[in-house]
Amino acid sequence: MQTDEELAAHWKTQVEQVDQEYHNWYERCKRISNRYRDERKTTELAGKNLNLFWSNTQTLKQAIYAKPPVPNVERRFLDKDTTGRVAATMLERALRYETAMSGLDAAMRRVRLDYLLVGRGQSWVRYNPKFEKAISPVSTANDEIIADGSGKDLEKDREEEETKETERFVSESLDVCYVHWQDYYQFPAGVRTEEEIQGKGRRLYMSRQDLHEKFDDEIGAEAVKKI
Repeated sequence: MQTDEELAAHWKTQVEQVDQEYHNWYERCKRISNRYRDERKTTELAGKNLNLFWSNTQTLKQAIYAKPPVPNVERRFLDKDTTGRVAATMLERALRYETAMSGLDAAMRRVRLDYLLVGRGQSWVRYNPKFEKAISPVSTANDEIIADGSGKDLEKDREEEETKETERFVSESLDVCYVHWQDYYQFPAGVRTEEEIQGKGRRLYMSRQDLHEKFDDEIGAEAVKKI
C-alpha cells in the first residue's frame, strides 16, 4: 500500500506530464483568447479593424446555450398512483430550486465561451452536505445496577452509549462550478478516448483560510509561505 508521500509524488508526476504534453496547446489557446479579446500589439491597428472573430462567437453563443433548462419530472406510467405523482412533483420542485440556486447559469455561460474558443468547456458539480453536532441527551440511567451472568455492568454501558456525541444531518445542496480550460486534467497524459482516461482532476486556487481548514495549521502556514 502506498504511503501519503508516495501517492502525492505519483500524482505530482502525472500533473507535470500532462502540462508538458499539452504545453503547445495551452500556448495556442492563449493566442486564441487574445485574438477574441482583440489584444493587439498596436492600438492604432486595433482601432481600424473589425473583430469578426468576436462577433461570430457572440452569434454562436445563443445556439450553444441560451438559458437554463427547466426540469420536468413525469412518471413512466400515468396511472392512478398518488404516491408516485407526489414524489414526481417533489423531485421536480427540488430540481428547479437547485437549478436556480446552484449557479448553473453562470457556470454554463463561461463553459460555453471556452467551448467556442478553445474547444474545451468543463463544469463540475460539488455536493455540499451540512452537519452539526447533536445535543447530547441527558442520561436516564438510575442507581440500580443490572448485571449479566458474568457480572458485567449493563446499565453503565447503556449510560455511556446514551451520552455519546454524534453528528446530525442538517441540509444538502449542489454547486455547479466552472473549471477553466487550463485547470482541467485527464490522466494519463496523451489519452485519446474517454475509455482510456484513468483519472480526472482540476486545479484549485485556495485562500489562506481554505488552506488552514483543509489541512492542519502547520501545513497550511507552510503552503502560504511557498505561495
